Amino acid sequence: RELKDAGGKGVNVAKLLTNFKVPNKLVGILGEDNHDTFLKELSDLGVKYDFVTFPGMVRVNVTVVSGDHRELK
Repeated sequence: RELKDAGGKGVNVAKLLTNFKVPNKLVGILGEDNHDTFLKELSDLGVKYDFVTFPGMVRVNVTVVSGDHRELK
């Protein structure tokens, strides 16, 4: 099973503020090659955002979770 989650300090703060109905706007830079995941999640959560895009990808981190819930990063 694969899960994708938009994250990072600013993203996490914007999600939290939006969840608590505190007005905010997330701004930043996104790579064009994989920005769809971020934009869909933020839109689904109601996070307001304004990004500048650039050719390429934003960083992707991978965590593998074993059947006994151990994490390998």
